[in-house]
Amino acid sequence: MIVRGSTLAASCLAHLRLQRRLGYWDGPGIISSTAATDPNGLTSVGVIDNAEFGYTDFAGIFGLVGTEILVKYTWYGDADLNGVVTATT
Repeated sequence: MIVRGSTLAASCLAHLRLQRRLGYWDGPGIISSTAATDPNGLTSVGVIDNAEFGYTDFAGIFGLVGTEILVKYTWYGDADLNGVVTATT
């Protein structure tokens, strides 16, 4: 999901954070039923501010300018929403 517009993006981010509530997916807000029922707890909904990453395309959509919030169902640890768990050293 790509959210454009500063007010809408901030609202979307807040609702995702509310719903996720420590990984339980039982708060009020936007929900991922798939992440909520992952028995191993390996997946989640990742959210990034594109101002930090500068993607010009995401999920087949082109023309991003860096003011978007990007949302993707992905693995825990996928820090840049590329579908791969990012290792830290």
